[in-house]
Amino acid sequence: MQQPDLFGAPEEAPPDLPDKGIGGSEVAAIFHLHPGLSAGDLWRRKTDRPVAFERSAAMRRGVALEPIVRWLYGRQTGQEVGAGVRARHARWAEGVAMIAATDGSLPGGRIFEAKTTVFESHRHQLFDQGSVPVEYALQLQHYAATCGASGGVICCLSGPRRPPPWTGEPWQLTAIGWRRIEAVGELLEQAVAGWVTDFVLGDVEPPDHHPDAARLSALLGEPGWLDPPLIWTGDRLDRPPKPSPSAQLALL
Repeated sequence: MQQPDLFGAPEEAPPDLPDKGIGGSEVAAIFHLHPGLSAGDLWRRKTDRPVAFERSAAMRRGVALEPIVRWLYGRQTGQEVGAGVRARHARWAEGVAMIAATDGSLPGGRIFEAKTTVFESHRHQLFDQGSVPVEYALQLQHYAATCGASGGVICCLSGPRRPPPWTGEPWQLTAIGWRRIEAVGELLEQAVAGWVTDFVLGDVEPPDHHPDAARLSALLGEPGWLDPPLIWTGDRLDRPPKPSPSAQLALL
């Protein structure tokens, strides 16, 4: 898997581009397909304009639980989850301003992505059915195109709203294998390059629609790029004593 320096030498990139790259968790906003980030707010973020942003409880919970998701997946499958990758697209100098910071790596250069949610939520229901929310699907395809990966695993831990320890409370770990869709990667590359050039570097606020949104949704709706889900459950999960490594978790 390609692992270039995140920004590279300044002379390799067009003027002002290194600070304007679009990350995997942001790319859905370009197409107005992100439930928590609008295209306008993404544009304001990239053009250094004021943006009303507050890290939500769900976001803080996700960061806290990420090491636990990695450990649980490794324990259940016997696969070692390596360190994540920080990369920029190989065509960065041509204006394909895509940057990636993945949660982990799997054998064969595959990508590991950790997610969390709560029971009865829409996201939990999608994962339980073997589907992936569209903003996450675009994030995965963005990472594949940026890192040169063939696919990977997205793993979601569902449980109570508060962080562990969870005693006598059910949790569910859902892992879904996925594969790179070349057509989606090519469309993302073109769209990101155009969006950054026209709106970020051009300093013009983007419109309230994107002409490729419907095509993207259709491509992501095609069968075959997602594997059937693997699901594990339990009724107790203890938080490891800080700063112990995640391998010291007690799972009963």
